[in-house]
Amino acid sequence: MNSSTLSLSTAFNIKEYNSWTKYLPAVKKLGFDTLELNVEVPESWMPEIERSVCREEIRISSLHNFCPRLENLPDNRTVYTGYILNSDSEEERELALRHTFRTIEWANRTRAKAVVIHAGEVRTEPSGGEFYRYLQQFGRNGKMYPRYLEALMADRKKKSSYCLELLMKSLDRIIEFAREKGVSIGLENRYFLHEIPSFDEIGVLLDHYAGAPFGYWHDTGHAEVFVRQGWVENHAAYLARYAPRAIGCHLHDLKRLSDHYAPGCGDLDFRGIAPYLAGIPLKVVEAHAKSRPKEVAASIGFLRKSGVI
Repeated sequence: MNSSTLSLSTAFNIKEYNSWTKYLPAVKKLGFDTLELNVEVPESWMPEIERSVCREEIRISSLHNFCPRLENLPDNRTVYTGYILNSDSEEERELALRHTFRTIEWANRTRAKAVVIHAGEVRTEPSGGEFYRYLQQFGRNGKMYPRYLEALMADRKKKSSYCLELLMKSLDRIIEFAREKGVSIGLENRYFLHEIPSFDEIGVLLDHYAGAPFGYWHDTGHAEVFVRQGWVENHAAYLARYAPRAIGCHLHDLKRLSDHYAPGCGDLDFRGIAPYLAGIPLKVVEAHAKSRPKEVAASIGFLRKSGVI
């Protein structure tokens, strides 16, 4: 194995446990000694996790914003979309910043190296979610596909500069705070077309914050969804361009357009992208509950055999 850190996201099985003391041995039984804390970690667990880190019972590679879990969410929001960093509401942006600072503070306290962020969105008509649902039903050969794509991309292009400007106002403050705390910020590639960053916006933001504790965070499932929907030529295009500036990656497999399977349980060609992934320092298996514990445990050997670790 190379010098990279391989960890498991708590997205996999955290809902099955009501305490950190029960959760910790279950994770270690799967073969992982390092975790990424995701958006579902209860705040009550965080002091216990900090103590476990101090006792060297577990290591924390990264936290996924917002962590710990958000409570009292706005209507029609989830823990994944609780507050938008580039919202046109200043009040919402301030709430997003407050909770991001809290995540960074906990990253510092748990000796994590990075915080992964969802950077925001461009509200398009049609929406990215609507377009995705159409693709699931009819695929790229559906007669409305070109019209949907053209309309969405035209609307996104018209609005993107303003949305990026709002995002950068937030990122300026986030990166300053992260620098003070000795934590890096990972910009994750996203799942829907209306979300930030687009393929090219990754480069725009990385260039703008060159030299800052800010890097690319590659998500294998999200990237492959973009490829399979015809929005990026191939998976290697992401990595050839951005892997040199990547600080971490989420590793999960796909079955058609459904992602977050344990690596080795879908149809993603990990061998083909392994040369790019191998040098990325932080690697996180981000399987969800659709995978079984034995599949998550087996993913370590699969990733080693594939040359990813």
